[in-house]
Amino acid sequence: MPPPGYDPAAQLTAALGEVAGRHRVRVLLHTTLKQAARRIPPAAATLVQTAGGVLLETRAERFDTMAGYLAGLGCPLTVHHPAELREALARLSDRLASSAASGGRDWGPCADDETRCRGPRPP
Repeated sequence: MPPPGYDPAAQLTAALGEVAGRHRVRVLLHTTLKQAARRIPPAAATLVQTAGGVLLETRAERFDTMAGYLAGLGCPLTVHHPAELREALARLSDRLASSAASGGRDWGPCADDETRCRGPRPP
C-alpha cells in the first residue's frame, strides 16, 4: 500500500521534468500561481508561490529556446539561474527590437542549424 498522501502522477511528472534538458533553470515569474499555472503545464516545470512571485524550476536543452518560451509567457520575470539564459533573453530582446524598428526588412533568414537569425543584412 502506498503511504497516505502519495501521488504517483505528481511523482512521475516531477521525474519527467528532471530529464527534459541538461541545464537547470530557475526563474521568478512576477505573476500569480493561478496565472502561471494557466500557461505552464505541470510536466513542463515546477511552480512554487513565493513572497516575490512564482518560482519556476525546470530544465532546458537550449537557452535560446527557453528564452523564447519565457518571453511568450507574457509576464515580467527575473532569471535566477543560469546567466546564459539571461544572455539569451537579452539577444532575443535585441533581435525583436531591431525587427520591430525596421519592420523586419533588415534581417536575413534564420540559419538552418540554429534558431537564431543571422543579423542585419549587409548594405
